[in-house]
Amino acid sequence: MGRSKKRLCTPPEVGAGSPGRELTIGQGAESSSHVWLPEIVGRIAAELPSNEVACTLRLVDSASAAQFRDRIVVKLSEPSPHPAFSARWAAPGSCRSLALEQRRKLVCLTAAAGDVSNLAVAVEAAGVVLGAGPLKAAARAGKLEVCKWLCEPGRLTPNVNCRGDMLEAAAEGGHRKLCEWVLASSPGAWNEWAVRAALQRGHMELVDWLLSVRPEGCQPLRSVVFLQSAAEGCGLAAFKELCSRDAGLASLSQYVKNAFLPYVATRSTIDWRAKIDYLLAQGAELELPLLGIYEEAAKRLGDAAAERFAWLEEQGFDPVEGKAMEFAVQAGNTVAVRYLLGRGFREGYSPMSLQEAATQGKLELLRALHEAGCELRVYRIIQGACRGGQVEIMEWLLEAFPDQTLDLLAEEPPFLWAASSGNCRLMRWMVEHGAACRSRSWRGGRRASPGMRSCWSFFRSWARPCRRYAACAATAKARDVWAVVAGKGDLRTLRALKRLGLPWGSGDGAMFAQCVFDARERNGAPLAALQQLLAEGCPVSWPRALAAAQARRRANLNRNVPYAEEEAERLLAWVEEQAEAARAARAGGAASAGRRGRSGRGR
Repeated sequence: MGRSKKRLCTPPEVGAGSPGRELTIGQGAESSSHVWLPEIVGRIAAELPSNEVACTLRLVDSASAAQFRDRIVVKLSEPSPHPAFSARWAAPGSCRSLALEQRRKLVCLTAAAGDVSNLAVAVEAAGVVLGAGPLKAAARAGKLEVCKWLCEPGRLTPNVNCRGDMLEAAAEGGHRKLCEWVLASSPGAWNEWAVRAALQRGHMELVDWLLSVRPEGCQPLRSVVFLQSAAEGCGLAAFKELCSRDAGLASLSQYVKNAFLPYVATRSTIDWRAKIDYLLAQGAELELPLLGIYEEAAKRLGDAAAERFAWLEEQGFDPVEGKAMEFAVQAGNTVAVRYLLGRGFREGYSPMSLQEAATQGKLELLRALHEAGCELRVYRIIQGACRGGQVEIMEWLLEAFPDQTLDLLAEEPPFLWAASSGNCRLMRWMVEHGAACRSRSWRGGRRASPGMRSCWSFFRSWARPCRRYAACAATAKARDVWAVVAGKGDLRTLRALKRLGLPWGSGDGAMFAQCVFDARERNGAPLAALQQLLAEGCPVSWPRALAAAQARRRANLNRNVPYAEEEAERLLAWVEEQAEAARAARAGGAASAGRRGRSGRGR
């Protein structure tokens, strides 16, 4: 007897023809094609998060893949399906090509997405010691559960102001519920920076609430700081209301009122002119010269800086006296530079500002200066481009200034700068174009490009320096490599260095002691990095390590940084515990050897 077929009624808007049209389950692809229609799938996709469409719905069948072919980008700062996220980031070598800062960014973006299970995968894949970054990202996005998870004991380095940082970030995002949780669990976390952050984002209700729960004994917010934050984030009506309060504009001296005007003039709000007019009506005066106003405008305003430059000229400001071109080039503000070139300014920038623009990769800015006939210092541009890992700028220089560029590449410094950037693509490009490569460049690259295993493999595979590898690796150079990587809390690269076979320096425990406290840097590696070194088999001289831990504690006491002091105390206690365990083990081993010796003589 055959199986009976179940029947169901489709909704009237789905079925064609009479209401309640019956479909038979089990009729195969022909029946499903009547339901999985593109218009219905499109309506489903409209209700799903973008990452769900990219990672799940798009992969249902070829028709869905074609329908959503433009929905292939996964945004890490938004929730992602855990199976897809885990498949991408839990795989071995998933972060192999990512530098340290990129892996830190991966963790921060995942924290902002709010999925604790995905964050755990990202933390494991990134292999970094967690600082304040992920906590701030989660709090700024209002992700309470992630904040709770990160605040669990042992998650963050102890020198992170966990609650204070979290309150400030939550206030910046306007998340009162999260602010309430922070203050309920730690009333001492209240700080004026949280109020300022809320003001700068225009969260007026949250500002008033934060002020209402200010603990007794806290200093009131300084009027000028309060109003500066309001000018940056509040609308005109709210700004006027704050200025009219008792601790507002009336409490400021004439000098401070006048100095307040250029601050408002360099904010990015759309009503900046109206705020300036209001301040002028309240007795503020625009006095010349106002130092730094062009610098602030160029750095903060992006494309809007040109409009602000024009307004400043209308008020009588001299772009030459204000070093407008210097600050525009230094900030990499292409729009502002083009505006000044259009006004006839061809000079006024320094070689250092060109170097800074090249470091930032501002190719269009450099092209604009070149097309306008401005003088360009090729040496400085090469220096900035190499240090910033900017391959495109180097390619443009070779096209625009071929002879100068090739001559400079034949010297040693350019490749040394490129090695310090950690950009393997740039280093390969330079080798292909005749760059001078010496072992000093190789050592510099090993020291300054922690975090990218591909770069370390590149240096190891470079034949000429590798012949000297055994000779130089046992010196302080190899010791410096470990200290730099450990100091950055880069656990993944520590493991990679061990796999790549980098020696432990001289092998007498000096390297571990340097990681505990580097006297030149006046700091040391986080405890998690030291524990990782120990787990990887790093040679340790516990007397040296103990002396270094005590020196680190003294240095942090002198700096008077509470959270750094807490980390130094915790680290010192751990070193003392390990040193005592090592002494006990040696004593036990000596006693056992003595007993074996007496037993042998007795026989």
